[in-house]
Amino acid sequence: MKKLLKRIVIVCSMLAVVLGSMRSSIASSPLYGQCGGEGWTGSTTCADGGYCEMVNQYYSQCLPGGGCPGRCSGGGCGASSCTITAATIPGTGGGGASKSVTASAGYFACCYSDVVTIYARTYPNSCCPL
Repeated sequence: MKKLLKRIVIVCSMLAVVLGSMRSSIASSPLYGQCGGEGWTGSTTCADGGYCEMVNQYYSQCLPGGGCPGRCSGGGCGASSCTITAATIPGTGGGGASKSVTASAGYFACCYSDVVTIYARTYPNSCCPL
């Protein structure tokens, strides 16, 4: 009887470990999977190495990367929308294009640019310091 109880305890412990790891993998969406949007009832967190980017009101997708912006030249923590306009390059006729974004609940708007491209994106409020 003692050996049987010991085996049951070991089996239960192993089962708890397996179920715990399954729950953590089920609790997050895979990279490129859906992680939000109006009416979405699945996970709103992404697998390690991913962040949830709002594509539109009805669909957010897990993308690879850090998930929080390094800086926002427009918008930022608490901002519901922002617009960014590309600089006009004298003598080339280039520039002047603009992008806008409106964040849904749980997200903030962030607009920024690098040397070549302008970005208007949303990020989860969890990126903001408390």
